[in-house]
Amino acid sequence: MKRFFLYILLPLLTVISTVNAQVSGSYPISDKPGDKTQPATLSTPTSNVAAFNAANCDDLSLRIDVRIGSASPAPGSIERVGTQSGRIFRDGVASVCPSKAYPGIFNAATTYGYSALQFTNCGSTPVCITINFDPNTGLTPCGTNGHAAVYQSADGMNAAPYNPANQGANYLGDVGSSLTQPYSVTVNPGFFEVVFANNASVAQCDLAFSFTVPAPDIASIKCACPVAPPQGACGLLVCSGDQNITLPAGACTFTIPNLVTSTGDCDIVQTAGPLTGSNIGPGTYTLEYELVDASGAVIDDCEFDITILPYPNPTSSLVANDQVNVSLDDDGWSLVTTDMILEGGPYGCYDGYLMRRNPVVSGTPPTQALTIPLATNPAYPGYTYGAVWVNCSDIGKRIEVEVLDPVTGNRAWGYVNVEDKIAPVVTCSCQDITTLSPLAPFTGAIANTDPTFVRPTGTAACAAGTNVSFYDTHTFAVSVTGNYTFNAANSAGDTYAILYQAPFNPADPCANFIIANDDTAGGLDPLFTTALTAGVQYVYVMTTFGANSATGAYTVAVTGPGQFLTNPSNAPECQFACYDIEIVKRETVGMLYNIPGLNANKSKLTTPPTYTDNCGVTSVTFEDRVTSTNCGASKLIRDWKYVDGFGNIAICSQTFTFNQISVFDLAVPTREVHLSCGLDASPAAIAGYTDIDSRPQPASAANIGAFADDYAATPTVVELNEGYANGYFTYLQRGFDGNMHPQKWTMEYVISILHTPTK
Repeated sequence: MKRFFLYILLPLLTVISTVNAQVSGSYPISDKPGDKTQPATLSTPTSNVAAFNAANCDDLSLRIDVRIGSASPAPGSIERVGTQSGRIFRDGVASVCPSKAYPGIFNAATTYGYSALQFTNCGSTPVCITINFDPNTGLTPCGTNGHAAVYQSADGMNAAPYNPANQGANYLGDVGSSLTQPYSVTVNPGFFEVVFANNASVAQCDLAFSFTVPAPDIASIKCACPVAPPQGACGLLVCSGDQNITLPAGACTFTIPNLVTSTGDCDIVQTAGPLTGSNIGPGTYTLEYELVDASGAVIDDCEFDITILPYPNPTSSLVANDQVNVSLDDDGWSLVTTDMILEGGPYGCYDGYLMRRNPVVSGTPPTQALTIPLATNPAYPGYTYGAVWVNCSDIGKRIEVEVLDPVTGNRAWGYVNVEDKIAPVVTCSCQDITTLSPLAPFTGAIANTDPTFVRPTGTAACAAGTNVSFYDTHTFAVSVTGNYTFNAANSAGDTYAILYQAPFNPADPCANFIIANDDTAGGLDPLFTTALTAGVQYVYVMTTFGANSATGAYTVAVTGPGQFLTNPSNAPECQFACYDIEIVKRETVGMLYNIPGLNANKSKLTTPPTYTDNCGVTSVTFEDRVTSTNCGASKLIRDWKYVDGFGNIAICSQTFTFNQISVFDLAVPTREVHLSCGLDASPAAIAGYTDIDSRPQPASAANIGAFADDYAATPTVVELNEGYANGYFTYLQRGFDGNMHPQKWTMEYVISILHTPTK
């Protein structure tokens, strides 16, 4: 390919003028949880269609419409389309010149569609360009499913700098969200691509864009640079001439190397024959090439033949190995090939020999069978060329494999020992390990169900306050020491933010205080920048300026030089209340994996790891370890062990935390209970009076309690005492039937939580 970006000519790109037609639907504008939504605009194209090409692209402010997910464009188009795994994380921040830090990948296991459009900075200096992005246009507007970014290699010489397999490479900046808005980047002289992605799927959708370029640089940004190649720059083709290749012993094909170059800088176009890198078998192949300048004129051409000859005079005697060990692949299947069985030689093409196994293979090979079909020979039924299949059912068997030369009729026999050396693959949640994650926003909502504290005042220094305010906390650590900014712009209501070094104590809100802010972000929302130290735990407290004010949803954008240090065991699904530990300790493998015959008891709270194995797991076990503290949380570490039928082992550990509770975590007793005069009004009596006889009849030994309606199988959970909610403070717990039931918390326990000492 040519190396000078100045010489590309681009084909037509259709430009469609649009008019707004109607509005429907509201969707998130970025990937930040809880971000605001905007309506999607539906537009319909008019008949005003203009050709957009190298002849009239002097005005790049002209609106350009793009359909993501459309069929592949014609060869040589400025547009590339395709699919990619994952997409850029929409961090809500539109890039500004010169560039923006790559925000990371999002949903790496999901497939999305993309369109990449090539443009060029034809000048000699960098230019700050603005891309005016509009996802709300066309017959099927992308709306909040549209996103845009710009890519360019450092030297500007890569005509296709966007690599969907590595979206962080050559990244300059992006629009940050799916709003109709501009974003800007600085492009160096050379090629750059504007890339659009569908944030939902590979389905088709429409969007549009245009450029804004500073007046002095308008002539620099083009879809093609209007410069003709210097006379003689193409040079001449240098071709290898005819080639005669003799295959080595056992080989079946030859891989074509690069056999053509030029003395200049124009394009080399192959017009006939197998391509470079192709594997070709015995035979003669004609390859033809042309040297083409920027105008499409053919400057030079050449033609030559490649002749592939088979290995001459292979031995007619076949000698087989006595025994070959074969390890199965991830899907539980593997091929036993001719070259694995035969020894000695020299032999001809290994794929030219027929093979048969005894006993025959059971089952049907998986997807490999579609990509590696085994050819057959009608004269030799039961044989396949070059290989036979083995699978999990062959482990422990003595598999006889025969090799037959169909030319001479000679045969040889060997034996195969099939092995499984692949351990089970386990995906383990709640692991107590430190990982890195992008600086994702803090999101939530200030609600009247949140805890309260007496909010302090002051920004650089803490002072005692008087307002009792609801609050949320976000605990975090960063990977790199430096300045970090916390911006709560566009949050609901009059919000207030405070940063602490952990721990945060709501009873002493000036302890460990670092910084606070009220309205710097504008719109009555906080913003501050402060220095953080890598590895140190911090607590961001989101609260309100006013007292007892439930302001609603908020989003806090976090920017800085590092990433968040996260621990999967801190996820909500790994956190429990202190009273849950006995339930978790009584969980079994049968309960957690819902194994028929072992899953009658539904009193479970945790989620077990997922696992797969090429030949199947035969044993799943776990052991629990509990670590307790007097004043803090207790932890249960669950060590899992997975063993397949051939002794391969995989292990993982989950860590569950059981936190102290406060009185606010309990449900208060029913406000009014009506009893007959003279009855005992103690909590136990009230619970007994109002319990309901819902026991199964006839009562069995499996039921205990006042009305024989509590399962002995879950000794820590009283399942069907409806009276508890009337006489006691209660919390909900999952019982034998899998449902949640109120459990009593005595007044002595309530008093103890209210007066629990701190560390």
